[in-house]
Amino acid sequence: MSEFAYQIAYQYELEHRIKDRDGRRIAFPKFIEIMAYMNPAWESEARYEIQKILAEAPYDDSLYTMND
Repeated sequence: MSEFAYQIAYQYELEHRIKDRDGRRIAFPKFIEIMAYMNPAWESEARYEIQKILAEAPYDDSLYTMND
């Protein structure tokens, strides 16, 4: 189920992308929202999953900055 939620969250991010920002800033909260909508008990699991990802690979907007 989480793979489906990730797909929706990243599609949402593509449609709402902000230049020079790590797209996960949009996708991750949407992922948590989707998981909570499908089953309120899954929200805490989704938050934990995102925390683990960010502990390994924190947000980094500099990777998305284009130097002209």
